[in-house]
Amino acid sequence: MVPLSGFWRTGDGWVRTHGNYPHHADRLTELLGLHPGSSKEEVSAAIATRGALELEHAAAEAGAIVGAVRTPEEWAAHPHAAAVDSSPLVAVRRHT
Repeated sequence: MVPLSGFWRTGDGWVRTHGNYPHHADRLTELLGLHPGSSKEEVSAAIATRGALELEHAAAEAGAIVGAVRTPEEWAAHPHAAAVDSSPLVAVRRHT
């Protein structure tokens, strides 16, 4: 099996995938319309034909792990940025 985690060029930007575990790689290749065990070159070519945000959304629905790479300004405008903005980067809680 070829590890499929990394940064990949899309038709309009970049995405970061997680596909080192077999079930993650299978979901990713299925999302891209490829066969299990596809090469990095095949995955790269398939990702290059898609948009970063479109892949991110499709992956969320398919159970694959793909995140669009965002500029600091794009991230600041995203709802997830607002959701974590008021939280500390690291928090320690004691559970008793």
